[in-house]
Amino acid sequence: MVILISCIAAGVIAILIATIVGYDLISHVKRLKKAIRTAADDVLPKVHELVPPASEGRHRAPTGR
Repeated sequence: MVILISCIAAGVIAILIATIVGYDLISHVKRLKKAIRTAADDVLPKVHELVPPASEGRHRAPTGR
């Protein structure tokens, strides 16, 4: 009987710890996503300024004919 109660208590404690760690992990992931989104919002406009405009298409040199 003591073993059964201790196993149930260990299971309850394991579930409690897993729940706490899961919620903590979710909050860390949310903060990481927010930081990545903020960094992308800061950097992407500057990167787009560096990219040259697209050309009209492929141009060939005159052949002289």
